[in-house]
Amino acid sequence: MTAKANPKIKYLDLTREVNRIIDRHGIKEGILNVQIKHTTAALSWLMVQENEMGLIEYDIPRFLGQLIPKGQPFMHDREERMLALGENEPRNAVSHLFASVFPASVTLNVHNYKLDCGTYQSLILFDFDSEHHPGRQVSVVIERRM
Repeated sequence: MTAKANPKIKYLDLTREVNRIIDRHGIKEGILNVQIKHTTAALSWLMVQENEMGLIEYDIPRFLGQLIPKGQPFMHDREERMLALGENEPRNAVSHLFASVFPASVTLNVHNYKLDCGTYQSLILFDFDSEHHPGRQVSVVIERRM
């Protein structure tokens, strides 16, 4: 599955798509692992909370901005490194640091052909460097319970 994030919207709710995969494969009960294969993106099941616009579009980015303020002299973005990597290499230390706050993979239960989650929980992909990566690879592995 490839998640294509809009550069202005740096999150994508994967819950429906993952539930479609579960249903398509006829998995009634099981364990599911979802992994993002990029160092400037992350999955959130720990915050797989409400997919509520104020929380997702304002509160979480604001929290991250306070935790890791832009404009700091991050070693990842140092001049000699940038020159060695070439002009196409983005200065994206902040994106890597944001991603380090969240897991790269989550393990979830499957019950009755769908993710076993609370009323307001969702599986959210956060992409902190989407302007440099138009698509992200997400791996989904399901183990069926008998």
